[in-house]
Amino acid sequence: MTSSTRSSALSAEEAVRDVLDRAMTAWANNDPDGFTACYADEVSVVLTGGAYHRTKSQVHDYMASGFAGPMKGSKGIDRPESIRILGDDAAIVISLSGFQLPDESTVPEGRLRRATWVLVKQRGEWKITSYHNCPLN
Repeated sequence: MTSSTRSSALSAEEAVRDVLDRAMTAWANNDPDGFTACYADEVSVVLTGGAYHRTKSQVHDYMASGFAGPMKGSKGIDRPESIRILGDDAAIVISLSGFQLPDESTVPEGRLRRATWVLVKQRGEWKITSYHNCPLN
C-alpha cells in the first residue's frame, strides 16, 4: 500500500498521526530519506537554538548530518497532545517531543520540547509543512 493510498483510507486525524508515526520510525532507523519523505516540498522548520530550515533538502541534510554524528542511534519521541483538523487539507498538532540517545531509556528533562506541527494535504497525501519546537521548561 502506498502512503497516498494509506492516507486516503484513514480518517484525517488517523492520517495525520500516521505521518508523525512514520517520521518517528524513520528517525529511529536513522533514515533521513524516510524522515524527509514525510515533509512537503516547501517547509518552515524552526528548532531550539535558532536553526531555520526553509527547504526539504535543508531538513534532509540536517538530519543526515545528525544521524551520522551526534544523533547516531537516537530516536525521536513525539506524543500528540492536540490534533486540530482545519477543513479538508490542513491540520495543527501540538505535541510533547524530544529525542533519546542510544544509552537512554527516557528523554532527559532538558531535552523535552513542546512542538507545533502544521500538516497539509497535497495531491491526496498529508505532509508536514511547518515544525517548531521550544524547551518545555
